[in-house]
Amino acid sequence: MKIYESNTIDFNNNGLGFLTDTISCIIDDEINGNYTLTLEYIKDGHLAEHLIEENIIKSKVADGTEQLFRIKIVQKNFKTIIVTAQHIFYDLLNNFLEDVYPQNLNGSAFLNHILSNTNFTTSFTGNSNISDAKSARYIRKNPVMAIMGDIDNSMINLFGGELKRDNFTINFLTRVGNNNGVKLLFGKNITGIDVTIDITNIATRVMPQGFDGLLLPEKYIDSPLINSYPTPKIVKIEFDDIKYDPDSTESGIYTNINDAYDALRAKVQEQYNNGLDKPQININVDWIELSKTNEYKNYTNLEKVNIGDTITANVLNMDYETRVIATRYDVLEDRIVNFQIGTFKPTLVNSINRITQEIEETLPTSILEEAQVNATNLITSAMGGYVYKTQSELFIMDTDNPNTATKVWRWNLNGLAYSSNGINGPYTLAMTMDGKIVADFITTGTLSADRVSGGTLSGTTINGNTITGGTISGTNISGSNISSSNI
Repeated sequence: MKIYESNTIDFNNNGLGFLTDTISCIIDDEINGNYTLTLEYIKDGHLAEHLIEENIIKSKVADGTEQLFRIKIVQKNFKTIIVTAQHIFYDLLNNFLEDVYPQNLNGSAFLNHILSNTNFTTSFTGNSNISDAKSARYIRKNPVMAIMGDIDNSMINLFGGELKRDNFTINFLTRVGNNNGVKLLFGKNITGIDVTIDITNIATRVMPQGFDGLLLPEKYIDSPLINSYPTPKIVKIEFDDIKYDPDSTESGIYTNINDAYDALRAKVQEQYNNGLDKPQININVDWIELSKTNEYKNYTNLEKVNIGDTITANVLNMDYETRVIATRYDVLEDRIVNFQIGTFKPTLVNSINRITQEIEETLPTSILEEAQVNATNLITSAMGGYVYKTQSELFIMDTDNPNTATKVWRWNLNGLAYSSNGINGPYTLAMTMDGKIVADFITTGTLSADRVSGGTLSGTTINGNTITGGTISGTNISGSNISSSNI
């Protein structure tokens, strides 16, 4: 292990020198999660004075490469120094995305778009083997949040990929690790292996629902494992991307009802293939404890696995293809001393969230575009309605009788208005002949006005001679007279 000063940019050398008085050094790595180094060092050891916040440690890791870790926490006692450092990837936590919107890009282009539009230039580059194209928008987020954060449109949630962090190179892959055919057959009372089984989120009978309440004639799709449990475990999952309209000419909409049904069935089968009908399992393997048992020789094949690798385990008489989802690597021993092995699948709740997210999938590039898309969908998807005309007015209604109509558009010489309470109103949306617009929400690209008054004013661009409001917020606010209690 070597130590470098905080502002080092060239690591192809020995830096300040080697950390020769290390007592212990452990590196924890999780798929799409924590990647940290914990070092215990003799307090007065060689170069101990350089074990300070922000300096960088270069250490060998489980896959045999050398990685950089920036010191974040330093604890000292009379004899030792304990240092906690984060992988250099987390330097991106200090950067910022003001308003960045990658549009219709594959994994590599998407990632590099984020990295090239940070507040200040970084040395990070991205690679990806994911060909799917996605879009998203990140407003006032740090790049780590955009890439792997717990937000709906982070890259790992949009694409479903996995990160392999290699110093200043970020690899965003369909999956990390390999399948080398390793199998686990559990004996009894094995010290060093703990198995946790969670059946909370499984489902064995699914009612799929397509767009506009589309249901299968048989209503439910059962899992092959439905009889493995005392009772069926039933859920409804909405697949709003499955649409049926016999008169549609739009691509992606089924005009044959049987094709729509088959699509719903395939969606449910995909969920079962992803483990919806199986318990979540987690296996903790402690090499130190395991090595003390007679059964240890049955597990020596685990010594060859690394993070992301696939392992087959038989639990509850079911074969699981599990993943190594976390490792603990002892740098001094040069071996992995602890594995976390589990079904690296989303829970049922996350599956439903992911389905909903895939339906919504891409965020428009602006608030205005989002409103335009929403308006287009509302107008083009309208079905039914009645036109009623008098000598001086035109009505568009949800029934053919003005006395029974609830939803009404009314147009006459004084203006155009909409009511959801019948022809006598009140009309909550209106454009009248005196130049006034009444609406709960107005979305526009640029607002220019002689005078704008309101309790809360917000927007990307607000221009006007007089702007008055309790709270005014926006990217570009201009006017000859602006007054507000909070800008």
